[in-house]
Amino acid sequence: MVESLARALDLSNDDIFDMFRRTRRDPSIQEDAVTTLEENSHKVQVFGPEGFGYRDSRRLVTMIQKNDRKKGHVVLIYENDERVFDSDGVFKKVGDLLFSDNLGYDRGSVLIVEKK
Repeated sequence: MVESLARALDLSNDDIFDMFRRTRRDPSIQEDAVTTLEENSHKVQVFGPEGFGYRDSRRLVTMIQKNDRKKGHVVLIYENDERVFDSDGVFKKVGDLLFSDNLGYDRGSVLIVEKK
């Protein structure tokens, strides 16, 4: 989550870590991430998997492992599906997310984060 957030907001990983350290919250917990970002002057919209279609915005897509629902990671999709950032290297392009089923993942929530 931290690396994807940093890239989505054009900040450093340290900036993101500092946000969460100050509030003593866990960036891997979606509710903690939303609250912390909103307290730090960001507008956060949370959608279900249908939020994947908001092509004009950078989207953080949670990917949940099918074989262990407690594991997963966050993938950043840039505006207009220009490119994808996945710190785990599983998803290389937007089409991979469409077929996440075949890669052992389900798409979860989609977050759109913007500076207020």
